[in-house]
Amino acid sequence: MLMRTTRSRLLLALALFVGVAVGLGMVIAYAADGDFDPFFGGGDGLVTTNFHNTSDDARAVAIQDDGKIVVVGTTHITGTNYNFSVARYHPDGSPDKTFSFDGHLTTDIYGNNLYDDGANAVAIQPVDGKIVAAGHYYGVNFAAVRYNPDGSLDTSFGNFVPQNGRGHYHLGYEVALGVAIQPSDGKIVLVGYTYDDPGDPADFAVLRLNTDGTLDTSFSGDGWAITDFFGGVDEARAVVIRHDGKIIVAGNAQVSGSNYDFAVAQYNANGSLDTTFSNDGKATVNFFGADDGAYALAIQPADGKIVLAGANWLDCCGYNFAVARLHADGRPDLTFDIDGIQTINFVDGTAEEVANGLALQADRKIVVAGYAPVGGVNDFALVRLNEDGSLDTSFGNGGRLTHDFGGGVAIAKGVASQLDGRIVAAGSAYMGETNNYDFAVARYLSGNFVTIFPHYLPLVCRRC
Repeated sequence: MLMRTTRSRLLLALALFVGVAVGLGMVIAYAADGDFDPFFGGGDGLVTTNFHNTSDDARAVAIQDDGKIVVVGTTHITGTNYNFSVARYHPDGSPDKTFSFDGHLTTDIYGNNLYDDGANAVAIQPVDGKIVAAGHYYGVNFAAVRYNPDGSLDTSFGNFVPQNGRGHYHLGYEVALGVAIQPSDGKIVLVGYTYDDPGDPADFAVLRLNTDGTLDTSFSGDGWAITDFFGGVDEARAVVIRHDGKIIVAGNAQVSGSNYDFAVAQYNANGSLDTTFSNDGKATVNFFGADDGAYALAIQPADGKIVLAGANWLDCCGYNFAVARLHADGRPDLTFDIDGIQTINFVDGTAEEVANGLALQADRKIVVAGYAPVGGVNDFALVRLNEDGSLDTSFGNGGRLTHDFGGGVAIAKGVASQLDGRIVAAGSAYMGETNNYDFAVARYLSGNFVTIFPHYLPLVCRRC
């Protein structure tokens, strides 16, 4: 009864508000899921950031508790020198000038501006709001940088002496592609791949750091856990920490020849493989016998099921978006699109359509972001699925949407869902010869929105 009364009051308030708006001569627009958010980026839902008039590539995005948006990637400095790059935006998309004075910064790992450094992943520490960016140093070592909330380097972190907010870690040749913070103790887990010598097959690499950025030798004896699947090339690309402290990692594993499958490994808190997961701690997902790769990972909070997103190859159609779901114990979840897997294409014919990012909404819908060609040019591409794996036709155009940032190439690398349900996608966009590629961020509406123009006053009734 109370719910009905609340709903009735909301509807009455909405009717009165709309009536007043019409009386004032305002234009009322009923926005749909997947529409650009008119309250982001000056009214068009889009924001780009140019660091040094060179190429900038955003690779991951995270939302702070205060709604600010953190995006990390890499920026070309000169020659073969690239730096970590970080930008932070207010919830309306404007640069947050409390962060490094102008809202963005670059960081050189070793301080000599000679090497290829780049951030591929980001995590926000829940207690103090510090930002951890993970990626590579010199192109061949794991690297991590921790920033204070104001953008300054956190000099309590790192493995340099003295500590300077930066660390690089290696066994042989490594690249870190994912990062997560353990909620129980704040330790930092980086994942990627490692190999001994050029030409050797890579293996999953999982590294755990103490909160000060030093190696956690209680993890697998030396801080590193290395996992091989079938003797071929294995690459870990994403990591999530379960509520019980177990670490789940996803990527791709070479099965034979050039064929790869989605690959998942689960580790105990001490770094050993968890044999309660798929009997040996490892599971793979084969779509149609060809080349598959998982680039993103999420865990459903209600049941612990594992959602994976990436790409699969079809001879008829090139690469398509690919999504799979496993039970918490590693078994295929056959309630997800009947066989546990789903593929989505955007254009007919052979094309390259790849999902790079994945986010779960509070209503259990699944948002996947990447790129797809439109008119021969790659654009941001997003898909939303219902919990059962079917396309959510209330989103975009039958569950799909694409867009560019001015006609050039635009590729989404990461996606996040805000507490209010709105969707933030980040990547890079080609903005012309002068600026090359810039950080590109887009925000989309999700839920029932009524927008009043010209004042852009939102009245949000979410599933009322």
